[in-house]
Amino acid sequence: TDGSPPGMDAAIYQPNTPDEFEKDLIFVNPLNSWLLLMMVVDGDTAYAHLYGRDNGWTTEIFEPRISEPKDPGEPVQRENPELARGERRKVQNAQPGYTVYLRRKVTDRDGNVVSDGDFVSDYRSQPEAWEVGPGTPGTTATPPA
Repeated sequence: TDGSPPGMDAAIYQPNTPDEFEKDLIFVNPLNSWLLLMMVVDGDTAYAHLYGRDNGWTTEIFEPRISEPKDPGEPVQRENPELARGERRKVQNAQPGYTVYLRRKVTDRDGNVVSDGDFVSDYRSQPEAWEVGPGTPGTTATPPA
């Protein structure tokens, strides 16, 4: 992880087909002036710097609210033809899922609320996953979705 608290991390989504662009970042410029988005890469970290005219708005970010963990379910296994019969290799640890609610409140220079709401991030649970050699008892071709 990048050290960000839950709900504040970033994801890079690469669509598989042209109609999967619904996860692109889209925002409205509320200023009556230009914005500059400057991207900087430093090693393994990418930074996005957004510059524009100061409109007097103040943004308050609250502590994330995190749901109870969601059970990752039973371990799954899939065949790997490169392994010998009966050989097993763990390829993923189980991870519980959870939902994170991150509240952001924006006020104008006169104290009027411009926006107040939650950003919701849903993290799917992931079962423990194993690869096994062909013909290993209990093997499924692919793990369940």
